[in-house]
Amino acid sequence: MVKKTTIAAALKLLRAKGDTVSLAQAEVLADRLNERSVFDKYVAHVSEADRDETLYYACRDAARFLHGGLTMEELIPDASDVEADIPASDDEPDTITLSRKEFNALLARIEKLERWTGLKRKPAPVRLPALPSTANPMDYVTQNEAARMLGIGKRSMRGYVDRGEIKAWQNGKFVVYRRQDIEKLKEQKTKIAQES
Repeated sequence: MVKKTTIAAALKLLRAKGDTVSLAQAEVLADRLNERSVFDKYVAHVSEADRDETLYYACRDAARFLHGGLTMEELIPDASDVEADIPASDDEPDTITLSRKEFNALLARIEKLERWTGLKRKPAPVRLPALPSTANPMDYVTQNEAARMLGIGKRSMRGYVDRGEIKAWQNGKFVVYRRQDIEKLKEQKTKIAQES
């Protein structure tokens, strides 16, 4: 079977030629007819007086081209001459307009595919700001405590930080969160769970 792009190119050339035989061949390509269908259409269901053998054989060649029996050069020997006569078309726009939402969704899918195929590594983790020396340690909880309070894992905690839902600080070798933020997030999760 011939590729769709090759069929589209042949269609364009045949329609540009514009003669009866070329247009009939284009119709065979557009309708994706096989040799049997061409025979039925141009021979079997046509009276002997109305048959056009030249048209039949040309359409049969188009059907053979569709199924890989002929090349583009064999189907349209003067293809290079016809191509030169075809004006550049403005059928396909140079730009496509997407909404921000569509663009972000497309970008997310591309990034996911890149990670799956190994073309792109996960982004390096963002360095957390150091906990200010003036901060009261009683107002903060460690990552383990915060995860336990919310009933989630450390990775999920990091997801909240990456999405900007809560803020985290580095306190020596520990990641800490403001207790008030964790309690607020816990209330939100509880409320969502009750509504569902």
